[in-house]
Amino acid sequence: MLHINNTETKATIFALTAAVVFAVACFQDTDPEVYLFPRILAGLMLALGFIQLIHSAREKAKPSQGPDASAIVWPALLPGLAVTIVFVLSIETIGFYTGSFLAFLCIVLIYGKRKWTDHKALLYKSLIGLSLMLVLYGLFWKLLYVRTPQGWLI
Repeated sequence: MLHINNTETKATIFALTAAVVFAVACFQDTDPEVYLFPRILAGLMLALGFIQLIHSAREKAKPSQGPDASAIVWPALLPGLAVTIVFVLSIETIGFYTGSFLAFLCIVLIYGKRKWTDHKALLYKSLIGLSLMLVLYGLFWKLLYVRTPQGWLI
């Protein structure tokens, strides 16, 4: 039986609804060749949403582990949200790949266990960010032939 009062189930239903809206937008009167990647992503989101829904339906409602285990810790999420907003607003100016690198680096510096003042950690995180940028370049530019926003830093 589906326990709607379970926080995990509520989140699953919300995510599944968003996936359905995304899938409808991708499959409704669009060019199949142009929308191939979003369609694959929409199908994956739908599949994972249904798997999660089945998993949460099988789970029993678990007792809370604290005063309010379902509460969102906004102060911890605000820096990541701020980085995401700045990334979206600046992508046309600085470019997709540079913006992706900087956003990823900011996120791992904010939420990483090791401080950004640790030079080894900073170098390691920068190399991982550069690798991510190269993977994105290979995926979008070379494999899918998708033009991404190119700013003054490309």
